[in-house]
Amino acid sequence: MKKIRYGIGGILLLLAVVTCNGIIPFAIYALAALLHELGHILAAKMQKIKLKEIKLGIFGAKIETDERLLSYKSELFLAIAGPAANLLTGAIVVALARMSGYSVNLLFDGASELLRSGQSGAVGCVGFFVISSLAHAVTNLMPIKRLDGGRALYCAAAAISNERIADRAVTAATALSIFIIWTVALYLMLKISSGIGIYAFAACIFLTTLGHDNSEK
Repeated sequence: MKKIRYGIGGILLLLAVVTCNGIIPFAIYALAALLHELGHILAAKMQKIKLKEIKLGIFGAKIETDERLLSYKSELFLAIAGPAANLLTGAIVVALARMSGYSVNLLFDGASELLRSGQSGAVGCVGFFVISSLAHAVTNLMPIKRLDGGRALYCAAAAISNERIADRAVTAATALSIFIIWTVALYLMLKISSGIGIYAFAACIFLTTLGHDNSEK
C-alpha cells in the first residue's frame, strides 16, 4: 500500500465523537472501525489485490486498489468483507461474554451507562464494542452509494443485468434509504428530542452522493 490520507470530514468526525462522548467510547468505536477496514484489507490480500491508498473520511475509510478493472465477484467480496468482520467479531465477543455469565441485556445496560457517565467498567466497554460493531455493519450494509451496501448492490445487479440498470437500482435504493433515515430522525426529534445526529448523517450522505454524481458527469 502506498499511503494513507486523512480527509477533513474524517478529522472533524473524530473530534466530534471525542468531544461528545469522551475518549473511552471513541477508542472502542475506533477499534470497531479498524476491524471493519481490516476485513476489507484481508479480502484484498486473499484475492492478491494490491492496495493503492486508504482515505479516512466522514463515512469511514475508502480503500482504493491498483487494479482498475475488478470482476463483480471480487468487488462484491471486498464490499461485504468489512461488515462481515464487524458481525463476526461482535458475535464472538457476545459468545465469550455469555460463556462468562454475562447476559446481552447486561452488556447493553453497561454500554448505556458508559455513554451517560463515561464510566461503567469492563462490562460497559464490552457492550459498547458489540453495539459499535453492529452499528458499523448495519450502517455500511445500507444500499447507499459510497457505502459497502451500495457497492454490493451495484455489483450484484450488474452481474445479472447491466451497468445501467445497476446504477439506476443503486440510485433508487439510495434515495429510499435517505428518505427512511430522515423520516426516522424527524420522528425521534419530535417525540423524544433525539435524532439530530441521524438527520445530519443522512444530510452528509445526500450531499456527498450528489457531489459524487456531479463529478462523474
